[in-house]
Amino acid sequence: SLQSIIGSDGSSLQDTISNLWESFNELSKEYTTSVAGGYLRENAVALVGEFSGIEEQLIKMQNELDIDVDNVVEQINDYTRQIANLNDKITSGEAGGVLCCELRDSRESIIAELAKLIDIQVEDFSDTAVNIRCGNGHLVIGTDTNRLSTSQNIAQSTFRNPVWEKTG
Repeated sequence: SLQSIIGSDGSSLQDTISNLWESFNELSKEYTTSVAGGYLRENAVALVGEFSGIEEQLIKMQNELDIDVDNVVEQINDYTRQIANLNDKITSGEAGGVLCCELRDSRESIIAELAKLIDIQVEDFSDTAVNIRCGNGHLVIGTDTNRLSTSQNIAQSTFRNPVWEKTG
């Protein structure tokens, strides 16, 4: 978490900044400018090192979050594929006169798991199939799926966002 990177109260960073300001104050005094300049340089280097360490940890955190986004998108695509396949099996089975209660239960279970990952709306497609709507489009339309993928949210950025695979 961000707290673990900066510290729960930010005291390390705050101390480093305070030391730098104290060095500026010492430099403004008349005596031994070279000694005060040495302290200023030492504290400035410490602050740069602190910022560098924070940047490194933030980049690592962002990379981990991007991997998480990719994994969730992959899981969403897997669930929607399963729902579309179950729609097909239920439609085929019930067209032949077989009531497919177990398949319907499986589909409901997968829909519940999908709903834990993303905000969805379930719509009846027919008596035997459902559509799954998400945001501005459908993830499942009967036996078809609209896959998600991930892309950078802005050029030159590492932040990844889910997007519709066909339209971006």
